[in-house]
Amino acid sequence: MKTKKYKKIVEDNGYRYYENNYSITARKYSEEHYDIEIKVGKLRPGVLEVNIKGFCGDELDIILKAMELAETPPEDREEEKKFYFRFRWEDKQFTLKEIEEVKKKFANNLTDFYLVEVEDEN
Repeated sequence: MKTKKYKKIVEDNGYRYYENNYSITARKYSEEHYDIEIKVGKLRPGVLEVNIKGFCGDELDIILKAMELAETPPEDREEEKKFYFRFRWEDKQFTLKEIEEVKKKFANNLTDFYLVEVEDEN
């Protein structure tokens, strides 16, 4: 599962999404404290921590999605960055992997082109 998809699922279900260098956290609050906290480790696959202080009713669905994210290797969780492949007035979006394939296919080092990273929509 991609992190972006998990974040959308979390937020659509009324949870708050937090991310730092070590974990991805989803929390559901009532009043001033959280009732459930689900942490997925960012450095190793399979690391999942769940703290439940009170039941919200939808814990199982979010926990299953968190398990799916935790099972995904960290390097596969992020979307591939896209770049504009610019030549004169024309822009096309490609990933770096796709650009390398174009270089091989046409036996061209593409020095007449330059790359501009596509900004994230969020």
